Order: sequence, then C-alpha cells, then structure tokens
Amino acid sequence: MKKKFRPFGIVVLLAAIGLFMGACDNPTGGGGNGGGTGTMVDFTNHQQASIRVRNNTNVRLVAFRGRPDTANMLGGIPANAANHGLSRAGFTSSADFALHLVTEAEFNRAMAAGGNQALASVELFNVVYAFHNHQGTNNNIFNINAQSGGAGRLIMQNPTAWNIELRNLAHNGVTLGFIGPFTATQTLNLEIGDYYFFPVMRRFNPLLGEIIDVQPVFPDGIVAGTPYFRPLPIGTAPITWNFREIAQSASINMVSGAAFVRVVNNSSVGINFFNGQTAQQTSMGSTMIAPGGAMVFQVPFPRNPDHSFSFTHTADFGVGGPGVGRLGNVPPRTVRIDWLYEIQVTGPNVSNLTASELREVQQMDIAGLFSAN
Repeated sequence: MKKKFRPFGIVVLLAAIGLFMGACDNPTGGGGNGGGTGTMVDFTNHQQASIRVRNNTNVRLVAFRGRPDTANMLGGIPANAANHGLSRAGFTSSADFALHLVTEAEFNRAMAAGGNQALASVELFNVVYAFHNHQGTNNNIFNINAQSGGAGRLIMQNPTAWNIELRNLAHNGVTLGFIGPFTATQTLNLEIGDYYFFPVMRRFNPLLGEIIDVQPVFPDGIVAGTPYFRPLPIGTAPITWNFREIAQSASINMVSGAAFVRVVNNSSVGINFFNGQTAQQTSMGSTMIAPGGAMVFQVPFPRNPDHSFSFTHTADFGVGGPGVGRLGNVPPRTVRIDWLYEIQVTGPNVSNLTASELREVQQMDIAGLFSAN
C-alpha cells in the first residue's frame, strides 16, 4: 500500500534551510571573513566603485575612508588583487581622502578585543592618498606598494596643510605611503632597506577644481633644480621625519613642474585634450569634456638631461574626439611653468573642431597654496 504524500515535513525542512541560509548572509552574524568578530568584511569587487586599487602584496586587507572605524569601512581587498573596486556607499560628492589599510588579521583581532574602540588604535598596514570622482567612472587605480607592512619604521609628522606622498627613487616613482595634513604622527611600515624618499605635495586647488602635485626642488648645489629627496636607511630602529623642515626652509623651492591648461568646450560634442598624441586626464580621472563644460589639466614639462625642471616649454597641444584621436591643433607657443592657460574649442561635430590660441590667465601661487590653511 502506498503512503500518502505529506508536504508538511518538506515545508519544515525548507524553512529550516532558509533560516540557516539567512543566518549565513547576515552581515552581523559573525564567522566567515569576520572571524567571529560580529562584523563581516565585504570583499566584493564592486563594478560601480568609489575607487579602484591594486594590491601588490600577498596580504588580505580591510580599507577605510579615513581612520579605521566600521562606519568608514569601504570593504576588503584580496591579496594580489589587480583591479579591485571598493564600495561607493556613503559618497555623495567628489572628494580626496586618506585610504587607511589594515590587515584582515589585525581587523579581526581588534574587533574581537573591543570593536570600534580597539579598531581606533589598530596598527596600520599603510595609508594611500585617494580621490573619488562622483560624476566620473573612477578608472584610476591606486597602488598598494609591495614594500608595505615590513619591519622597518619611518615615523612621519606633518604639521602642514598639504597631503604628502612619499615616493621611492624618483619624483614619479612608486608611492610608498601617505600622510594627511595636520597629522601629528603616523608610522610607515616598510621592508628593511635603503630608500630614496621623494616627497610630493598634493592639494585641492579651488581655482582649478583639481588636485595639483607640487615638487620641492633643490635651489643650489650640484643637483640644483632637481626634485628634492632624502636618502635614508630604514631598519627596525624608527627614524622620524617632520615635514615642517620643507615647509619652513627658505632654501627649498616649490614648483609644480607643469603648466595648467583649462579647456572650455563650446562645441556640440564631447572632446579630448591632447598633449602631442596623448589624450590628457585630469586628477579626478576624467578625459572627456562635455559640451558646455570645462576641465583643467596639469601638463608636466619634459625634463632636462640632468633631470632638472625646465621653466619654459614649447607646447604641442591639440583637441579631438573620443575614438578618432587628435583632429585640431592649438597654435604652438612657449608656455611657462606654474602658469594657467585657457583654450576655447568650437565646432558642430567631431570632424570639425577648432581650437583657439592659448590665452595666458595667471601664474599659480604655489608657495601661497603650500602655506595656506
């Protein structure tokens, strides 16, 4: 005799499975990436990202917008991730910020020890200068350098109004770390070794609506006019560097190493601005200028054979359309370092674009911007 089908048992079983799965998906349920701490870390690679990062280390990291706090958490970064998108939640406008990085192990330890209170004093793996473009695609990739997290210690102090990046071997070399403005102390953990530290100052300029890079340079001596650097051996005995010495030193010059070009698009199509045959990109990662819009580009000067900065340069600028390359030329002229210029572009379509001559607008007050609060 066949038994009658009784669906009740299956319903109960399905309900139990649903409850189990719901517990696994609960972001405050502990376990998984959170290590039983009560806070899960989201390692999702977000396609609509606030920023993108490349993790050049073999360590899993947790990223924060500003100081470590669960309210500031942007998500987890897998080891050796090449192009990882962090969460866009919480961003309502374009902004630059300090991306604080903590190892997943340190995050779990702090959360188990006391939650946010312990997280506030957690040991940092590294800090990276980043910016989010709320209107753009955020295709810039911010690098987490492979020397991070070592046993060597450099204690940085920054009483200035600038964001300061430390780069290795050259002014445009690998970024080792970052310290934000008016930061009393911050430790940079590096692999033990000899370093050539090139400080690069970065700050948002409200006149341009862009972040500008500024280089301190030697004013005299054998390497006069070249980017300032400080060679240091980094070991387990901490070395302290107070960046006030650069801000207050009368013997250190500050230059951008570039001209600034504001491109005003009066045409009916989106356009690109070219230096030579290369389409330029703003500090916010944007390349296309919308009809009726304007963007400012920091265009680096070529270097002299001794690597010093040239103070004038014959520009080879042009405009064009996305996908079709450079089409219209800007009449050549000699431009000066640290000066702002403007180009007006007109045309009914990408096949008929006309660029005006470069108009000299004003010299940028690099020293004033450096000292401003």
